[in-house]
Amino acid sequence: MAPSDLGHIIPLGNMAPPAHTFPTRHLYLHIRREVAGDYFTPSVEVPVAAPGRIWVTRIGSSENLTRDVVDYKINFSPCAEHSAYFIHLTTLAPSLLKKFVRPLDCHEYSTGGERYRLSEKSVDVQLEAGDPVGTAGGGQDRNALDLGTSDLRAPELLYANADRWSYDTEQLHVVCPLDYFAPAVRRRLRALLGDGATKRRKKPRCGQVAQDVAGTLQGIWFVPGFNGLAPEDRQLSMAHDNIVPTEGVFSVGTSMARSGLASDTYSFKPARTGAVNRDFDRVTKIGKVYCYEVRERFARPSDPVTVVLAKLTGTSTVQLERSDRLSCGSGPWQLGSSFTEFER
Repeated sequence: MAPSDLGHIIPLGNMAPPAHTFPTRHLYLHIRREVAGDYFTPSVEVPVAAPGRIWVTRIGSSENLTRDVVDYKINFSPCAEHSAYFIHLTTLAPSLLKKFVRPLDCHEYSTGGERYRLSEKSVDVQLEAGDPVGTAGGGQDRNALDLGTSDLRAPELLYANADRWSYDTEQLHVVCPLDYFAPAVRRRLRALLGDGATKRRKKPRCGQVAQDVAGTLQGIWFVPGFNGLAPEDRQLSMAHDNIVPTEGVFSVGTSMARSGLASDTYSFKPARTGAVNRDFDRVTKIGKVYCYEVRERFARPSDPVTVVLAKLTGTSTVQLERSDRLSCGSGPWQLGSSFTEFER
């Protein structure tokens, strides 16, 4: 898209549970609004072009059966080692749409409390830089175009349980899409990294997907017995915010409802020492309960905190529970009977 059509770019690692409980592997290219800076007005529908000479390898449509909304995605590659995708295209260019005909590979699934039908087809379409791909935006709920990319030439990302991630080569080689633009365009796009109000300042500027630190709380966690990586709805992340990385975030799926912790993101200011709000990567002691005073997304400073207790029960197992306490106090703390267990 033209940089002038963008309001801001959400960096890698965004967490929006339950559908995106893990730090997200793509950017969100937020499209300008009909009234600049007014997020209560719809986004403008804008053209999307091929960012270079690319080969479109797969086209898909995602039908939100709950809300009766359809959008499109494409997978493309500029070279054999580098794969990328756009998600949430409003329309497809005619040259691509005519290739997206039956038979299609379709299946239905649920995530984030909504039902979807995903249809895909493998294609082989070459596009030159600037060729039309389609459009994005154009409505209150069509806010952004997702852009993700992986490069097999880049070093593998590190996860605490490497075996769980070993078959997903694209996830292991996620890179910042902005790094592949021409220098002048790259600088202009990097200046948009943030949420529109706050810019990301800390390196890596483009955000961070893999935050696992083995033997600590930090990173991605799964409910016991869960095989695979998706869907993310029941899982958990304890990571750092993708806009302000000095903030810690519990990204909670649906599995902690038994202790009264709803699916949402809960943030806090990490401490380097002590047992209250201790930074995730500094929690290493097995069997000790740590206490966190957190605030849910969109909470006001005057709103009461939520207290979460966490205990490593092994190097790759943890128990968490929401407490009825109004604050952590000085401890020590004990988990009750409504904790949820997670594993790497």
